[in-house]
Order: sequence, then C-alpha cells, then structure tokens
Amino acid sequence: MKINEIFYSIEGEGKRVGQPCVFIRRSGCNLHCRYDGKDCDTPYRNEGTEMTVDEIMQKVRGFGCYLVTLTGGEPLLPSEEMEDLRDALYEDNFEVNIETNGTMSTEDRRMNEFFTVDYKCGCSGESSKMKPYAFARLTGIDVVKFVVSDNDFPQVEKVLTDMIDAYEWDMRDGPMVYISPCYGRCNLNNLAQFVKKLSQEVYERVAVNLQIHKIIWAPDMRGV
Repeated sequence: MKINEIFYSIEGEGKRVGQPCVFIRRSGCNLHCRYDGKDCDTPYRNEGTEMTVDEIMQKVRGFGCYLVTLTGGEPLLPSEEMEDLRDALYEDNFEVNIETNGTMSTEDRRMNEFFTVDYKCGCSGESSKMKPYAFARLTGIDVVKFVVSDNDFPQVEKVLTDMIDAYEWDMRDGPMVYISPCYGRCNLNNLAQFVKKLSQEVYERVAVNLQIHKIIWAPDMRGV
C-alpha cells in the first residue's frame, strides 16, 4: 500500500483536538478539491512509498501512542491492504479515527474505530460528489465535518437539516458536527454567530472547530 507519511503530532481538529496522535496518511484521493483556484490543503497527497502492513505497524508501535488517525488523500479507497491494516490496528487495541471525504461507505467498522466524515462544501468545488451512504450509518461516536467559507453557511444549514430528517439523528445522541473555517476565507465572528444559530434552531450537537495545527505551525507545513 502506498503511504504518503507516518508521523506523531497533535490532533489538529475534531473530537480529539489537542491530543497527541499517530497519523497514517495514505496516498491518493478520488476528489480534487480546489480553494480559490488552489489545490487542496494536501497537495502532495499522491506522493508516497509502498509499505507492507507489518512495516506500517512497526513504525506506528514505535511512537508508543494508542491514538491513530487514518487520513489521506482518501484512506477508504478500496484496498485489501487497508482492510488488513485496520484489522491489525484493532488487534493491537489502537483507537482509530478514520478521516474520510463523504464519498465512501462507512457501514463497515471495527469496534475500535470512529469516523470523521468531511462534507465538502461549495468552497471546495466538490460538493456535488457527496454521497448519502457516507453519512447514513453514523452514530453518536462519529463526527461530521464542514469546512466553510462565508458563502457556505446556507448550504450547511440545508444539508444538516436534510441529514437530520433523513437519518433521524437525535438532537442529543447523533454524530457531533464540527464546522471549521476555510483558511483565509471565513470570518470567525460570523462563523461563531452561525454556529450559535444552528445550535438553537437546527441541531444541538454542533461546534466551532478551529484547525489548531494551522495556528501552531505554518498552514502548509508537513508532518505536523
């Protein structure tokens, strides 16, 4: 399996934000997000080195951290090696966050996994490719993520309302929804006011989520 990088850092967003974590970044993606005409925030996503599951696990174990995030690219692109890696992480009792892009099924999960599913908003240019089956099986341990510009607020409100109706998410026990600013394209005060409105009128389990790795380090720095 082609792996872009494996590194130990701080979880920059989501429900484990701020916690030390091992990142396994798989190479390759089925989307091509563009923001203001620029490539996605992982422009090197297709680079990488072929590694066996044993080689990956040896490196992951070496960090001495039980939290793992599978990311990309797109980690859930069909692959027997990825299935074997997920099995190996389960057998070794790692807690695994799978960051996926809203086009892949989340029906299959191990007991040690939760999903962070990124609904691509209009600012990404890939909103039309979002698939209902990526969100339909999410539970209270999972996360839905929106990265937004100031222009995406109406879309987020409609999408979230439709999801609640379609999947019967409970206002208290459905997946947590995190809304992050698209770097340089979202006024944070406007975002905070929007999230307050959503919490009162649409869905209680919603929160502003800043990408702290882009605050601690340079926004385009790798391996952090």
